[in-house]
Amino acid sequence: MTHMVTINFDRLAIEEEAAGTVFRALRARVSRAWRYASKTDRDLGSFDYFHVHENPNNRSNVHWAVHLPAGYEKWFEHLIRDRLSKLSGGPCGSDEVRLTPVTTPGGMAKYMMKGANPSFAKHFHLADWIADQGVVIGRRFGTSRSLGRSARKANWSRKRKITS
Repeated sequence: MTHMVTINFDRLAIEEEAAGTVFRALRARVSRAWRYASKTDRDLGSFDYFHVHENPNNRSNVHWAVHLPAGYEKWFEHLIRDRLSKLSGGPCGSDEVRLTPVTTPGGMAKYMMKGANPSFAKHFHLADWIADQGVVIGRRFGTSRSLGRSARKANWSRKRKITS
């Protein structure tokens, strides 16, 4: 993943009960725009991402790690702000939505795992990263279909056939 998008639903005045629903709608709209842009004039490739919902101190937010081709950062940030402002009913400034490049993928992965189950974290030597991330309504973690279970399984079986 090349970039991290952080959306602060608390600053957008979106209730924590609605944050998951709003993010699903945003993700669908961005995905639709990505597919349209890929088919018309841009060579974007597949829309690869994973996301984590958090609710520390009852302040709902989501961290969304995405793979962006070089040169499409401004386009993607504008796309997110535009779609989210339509969903939230107000403008989205830098306090509500932040797009940052990922410089250390391992550090980003650990940061995304900070709300994991403590016994899981201990097993993978991430105990120092664990913090209470509050109660999340709905799914805490999700991936794009291109990174999901079926895609991983298909890729694994394809590799087995090639090396066998």
